Amino acid sequence: MVGTSNVAWAQTETPTVPPDAQEQIRQEVERVALSEVGRLREADNEGVGEGLGVGDVVDRALDMIETFATRATTALENIAPEAWRILLRQQYVEGVLCILIPLMFLFLAAAYWKIVNSSKSLDQDMRFWVGRVIPIISFVMVGVALAIYVPHSIARFINPEFYAIQDILEALRPAVNR
Repeated sequence: MVGTSNVAWAQTETPTVPPDAQEQIRQEVERVALSEVGRLREADNEGVGEGLGVGDVVDRALDMIETFATRATTALENIAPEAWRILLRQQYVEGVLCILIPLMFLFLAAAYWKIVNSSKSLDQDMRFWVGRVIPIISFVMVGVALAIYVPHSIARFINPEFYAIQDILEALRPAVNR
């Protein structure tokens, strides 16, 4: 449904790490991993090794993770402003859609009413049900939808930051609940 925006922002253009930064991160992780694999093979071949115990391997692994995290943080700092701008723009889009979709159904119901009432092929009983009752029910449903969605849309236009933060928190909720 249009009014719910659980992860609608994620369905738009999701910002990515620039290709050059991706390549740098990949090369750095590969270089560090290969150097560690080489050191571990040398230690295995020499028996006990040159002081390469479990603690040394864990320390080196933590260093690798820290290097990766530092590079990923740098890449995210470059992406964050663009992602925020996209999230704000998405709030405006959702605000417009929350109004346009019920209005589209209102237009369709009015067109249906006009076509059925101008048709001479229906008998009087059928014209009453098809030409009056169904459009009236449609108009009432559209009116209720507009009464619900218009205030929501206006709120999205007035305070898009709030709804952008709500979308972020909604996207993070599954990770937090693990």
